[in-house]
Amino acid sequence: LGPDYRTGAPREWDFSRRCPPPEAFRVVGEGRSLSVLRVGFRRRVAYACERTDDLRVTCALCLVLARPVAAGERVRVVSPIAAVEAVASPFRYSPAVHCSHEGYLTRGPKVGLVGATLGTLGELDVGPQRFTLVDERGHGVFRGVLRPRADRGFTCEPPPYTKVWAADFTEVSTPGRYRLVVEGLGASHPFFIDDAVGADLARAYALGLYHQRCGVGLSLPYTRFAHAPCHVAPAEVPTVRSRHTQDVLLELSRQRDGRQSAPALSSVARARFPFSKAGRVDVHGGHHDAGDYSKYLIDSALLVHALTFTADCVPGASRIDNLGLPESGDGVADLLQMACHEADFICRAQDGDGGFYFLVYPRDRKYEWDVPPDRGDRQVVFPKNTSATAACVAALAQISASPSLRASRPREAARYLRAARAGFAFLERAWTLHGRVGAYQRITHYGAEFADRDEIAWAEAEMAVATGEPRYARLLAVDFDPRDPETLRWTWWRMYEGYGCATRTIAFRGRAAGLPADLVEACRQRVLDAGRDQVLWADACAYRTSFPLPDKRFGNAVWHAGGDHAFDAMAAALIAPSASLFATVVSNLDFDQGANPSNVDFVTGLGWRRPREIVSQAHANDWRKLPPSGLAVGSLRSVEPFLPRFGTRLRELSFPPDDAPRAPSPLYDRWSDSWHVQTELVTATQARCLGAAIFLMVGTPQARQPWRGAAAEIRVPPARAGEPLTVRLTCGALDLSKASRIVWERAGCEPVFGGVTLTFTPLPGVSKVEAEAQMPDGRRISAATSFSAR
Repeated sequence: LGPDYRTGAPREWDFSRRCPPPEAFRVVGEGRSLSVLRVGFRRRVAYACERTDDLRVTCALCLVLARPVAAGERVRVVSPIAAVEAVASPFRYSPAVHCSHEGYLTRGPKVGLVGATLGTLGELDVGPQRFTLVDERGHGVFRGVLRPRADRGFTCEPPPYTKVWAADFTEVSTPGRYRLVVEGLGASHPFFIDDAVGADLARAYALGLYHQRCGVGLSLPYTRFAHAPCHVAPAEVPTVRSRHTQDVLLELSRQRDGRQSAPALSSVARARFPFSKAGRVDVHGGHHDAGDYSKYLIDSALLVHALTFTADCVPGASRIDNLGLPESGDGVADLLQMACHEADFICRAQDGDGGFYFLVYPRDRKYEWDVPPDRGDRQVVFPKNTSATAACVAALAQISASPSLRASRPREAARYLRAARAGFAFLERAWTLHGRVGAYQRITHYGAEFADRDEIAWAEAEMAVATGEPRYARLLAVDFDPRDPETLRWTWWRMYEGYGCATRTIAFRGRAAGLPADLVEACRQRVLDAGRDQVLWADACAYRTSFPLPDKRFGNAVWHAGGDHAFDAMAAALIAPSASLFATVVSNLDFDQGANPSNVDFVTGLGWRRPREIVSQAHANDWRKLPPSGLAVGSLRSVEPFLPRFGTRLRELSFPPDDAPRAPSPLYDRWSDSWHVQTELVTATQARCLGAAIFLMVGTPQARQPWRGAAAEIRVPPARAGEPLTVRLTCGALDLSKASRIVWERAGCEPVFGGVTLTFTPLPGVSKVEAEAQMPDGRRISAATSFSAR
């Protein structure tokens, strides 16, 4: 019981101290009274938008009845605070039945999860019920029995998620649209079984990266979230008179790294490596790193690595040229061209002495919180350091050695290698002047986990592969041993950042480059061990995402994306294919696509329930209520955020409390649609998610399907204010009635799912209308129009 309510918390719905007694409820079904045995309560923030002061909270009273409600029975519940009535249709939507909103591959595992948390009543007691897979006509096509799938590894009491059940319908391989129905509970959202699911996910993640592009304009038909080229003005090279930059450097320098012997980089004057260029420098291009418009060169390098690795090492990925981007259909792999867009920016961020700037940042403040990207601030570059330079060397050397790029764009490949050589020469001069340890200066936490040691090892590995020169292999032999526990983050996290990139490159390219056989084998084993970690963690999770067991013990759930973990499982599967590794790739993506307790698709623009308030300056300054499509959002969080407008209210409204010493709100359920930096993912993670989706797309007919984008139109007949108006979305010969979903959005109104037409009553004046259709294979059709009603 209990709809969402806004802003205030009505006292009649606050049962955090005491629930109403069972006798306060009268439940009648088909003329018979159903006695209530127990009552529970839960409350969660549903939506918190600071821009519009819009706070919505979901309250629920949960009733345990003495007998089950029969299928088709009409039930009426009456209480002092509410009266509701519903028919227990076997196909009614049940929030306790969790499936991927996008669907499942015909050749892959297909598992739905069943379970729910009922607040003070604990977990829903489902039991070994039967389930049925039904087609679009409601006909049962497969039946089975739920199997228990309890979570392992939480230390809180009582342990959560011990009553989750799995519905395995892997046997079903006939393409179509289905729903999972559980006896007595209801049904899931509809989903597809079709090999087009891989392309659906890949095109969505690729669109998300397109929305993060900097230095270029975004436009129809590729997106309705169009804007002019952003941040194209040359950035300033700071001096001692650049007050804001000096203040930021001073603030950052207080977080000194104990492994650093160099002076703290507390000002431009304290930089080990003075700027070679002065005045202004052209550093346009690349991608905005995360929700803000800054560009961190270390993450830029990691993005290039993920895209290039996928293109070169996933068989068939280098032939995919149909992700729906402006460059699609030109005969060059979309992944490589996306990587080149970033690599070109990295080259522009190279100083005259070969070193690379650490960061491109607003000149006069930390965040451009009140402007859209194409009206962004003047920018400034931050000083060079050895970690950023080594990472950029590695990325440029890696993409320069890409066989596909060398075949299609040899001049670009040669240019990238020249820049990488100049960057490595900068590092060697730095080591000669200051020594290995003395050359490093920390600026931010980016790239600081191992000081600069992991980026240097990565640079040496990529240069050895790209050039074949023995001197890089000799340096690598001294600087990197994948069996060394010091290359693990927090003693257990394999394949982290630079060490992970070096390990992947050596494992997949080292043998051909003539690197020592024992080093190559050790790296291959590290890749396999990292993949087995993902399998172990997914197996220990009731909802099948690879939430690390060490993090689970401490409740440390931040910046988690299932697709990020799927990337490591994918890399292992490329070396030693196995059913468990493939299933782990799939299950992590399933979790992100809605097979989770909140039934949320954690990729914007996908799914039946999707995030709309994300950490994004571009979205915060847009009239649309929905954020740009395709952006991966963190799917787990530890606590509700502190927000300036709402303060601690979001935490206080959560019941049971997230930090309760006993029976806290279970961690996988702690989602609210709000601005939360623990769910803000960087574009390097977005690229890893894309790589995992490409792994599912290769080998399907959609991998060869021509697609770049198609012009669409919203047809508007003559409009009169105050009279119903029907507008229609069309796109040439493309049949939009077969779309998975069509979202309509009007200025000042809530977005809605609809068909090819939308009927509404316009107000006097100019109206904006947009539509975005998503085909089952991920092709997007966007259109926008404005019209006047008199």
